[in-house]
Amino acid sequence: MGVNLSLRGAKQGDHDTDLCTNHGYFLLAAWLESLPEKDYPSLHALAETGLYRPTDELVDELDRAIANEPPENPDVLHTANRLAELLGDGDPGETMGIMP
Repeated sequence: MGVNLSLRGAKQGDHDTDLCTNHGYFLLAAWLESLPEKDYPSLHALAETGLYRPTDELVDELDRAIANEPPENPDVLHTANRLAELLGDGDPGETMGIMP
């Protein structure tokens, strides 16, 4: 079983893409929640709800977290990089959701 990334309001149109396994997302969410909430409020909101808008804010925080506070687990780092790759530059009108 896997987890999909669902993008709505994307410039390329609405679409869903495979992100990772269920366990992979569990580990990713644990890393997101371990980051300082005051520095990464968008990432905390994503970990708590599985939804976030706008994705441009999310991308900025995710890129910063990967660069400054990367996860120790290489599998989590791979999933974080995959999420960043799928989000691209983000978009102020785009909403992302995590779908089982």
